[in-house]
Amino acid sequence: MSEHSYPPVTWLIPVKNGMPYLTETLASLASQTYKEFQVLAWDNGSTDGTVEELRRWIPTRLQGRIVTDDPRSLGGSRARLVEVAETELCALVDADDICHPNRLEQQLEFMSTHPEIALVGSQLRIINERGEPTGESFPYFLAHDDIVHTFLLGNHIAQPSVLFRRSAVLSAGNYDSEAIFEDYELWLRFAQHHKMANLASCLVDYRIRPESDSRLKEKHRGMESLLVSCLGKHAQGLFGLTTREAERLRHRQSSFAIAMARKIANHLAFTQGGSTWSRLRSSSLLDSMRSLTRPRDVLSRLCFAVLDRRKGSIWRELRLILAQSLPYPIRALAAKVKRLTK
Repeated sequence: MSEHSYPPVTWLIPVKNGMPYLTETLASLASQTYKEFQVLAWDNGSTDGTVEELRRWIPTRLQGRIVTDDPRSLGGSRARLVEVAETELCALVDADDICHPNRLEQQLEFMSTHPEIALVGSQLRIINERGEPTGESFPYFLAHDDIVHTFLLGNHIAQPSVLFRRSAVLSAGNYDSEAIFEDYELWLRFAQHHKMANLASCLVDYRIRPESDSRLKEKHRGMESLLVSCLGKHAQGLFGLTTREAERLRHRQSSFAIAMARKIANHLAFTQGGSTWSRLRSSSLLDSMRSLTRPRDVLSRLCFAVLDRRKGSIWRELRLILAQSLPYPIRALAAKVKRLTK
């Protein structure tokens, strides 16, 4: 058991038909080394025994309460959980994931020594439906600036691993009950006013299963357009880009990506600190911008290579540009030779 004294925490769990995985999730909360917490579970109309399982744990084995008479959307239930929580610190977990025993203690220790941080996540270990590690993991950047830079590409905060300050989430506008990607949409607003971080430790086992909410989102035909729309909605506040500029950038349609990079760096330097130059030379921003630069924008690609402080960046980019400029038959032959000589 932890010997440290930290503020109490509320676990926020929205759930709909969480069986049979919910039992493991609740057991992982009971096994936490830090015990000063309560659980607030919001059922969104379960029909598979989820409510009965919750009542076997709460409040007899886990202090807290269950809300069963107000089913909402996922974003809507998350918003209400934040609103009714009675502690400043709130931890998120999905009803099919497993928290490592020291998750809460490690995150509380980090936030106590980094009071400027209002939200901290962690790395994830991927497990399958049977709870077996797949060998995969999601690598997330640790520092706020790097996380913000990668928001240009998508969500780089693992929601089931998050511990946040409730007042900060409320000041950012809380979850949007209508948002499809309710976490990414909130983080884009949150990062405009508050600092975020990820721990290097893997503190959550993230279950991948065909019918999980995140898998259903990935199968959605308009997933990419929805992500782009979400970014465009908040691009002005976070990156200083118009909606049109952000959408063209995400679709790799910007004719001169280095100009967009400079605009982003200048805005972030003004709103979040640092200099435009240091932002432009950040590896995370350069990598994000490279991913969003079309192959024909050779000047921008060369500029990014020159700005990159990592050894060999210029030569790698030059070789890539030269290879892409060759006629297709020659490129295909060179690729074949390379494979044969490995």
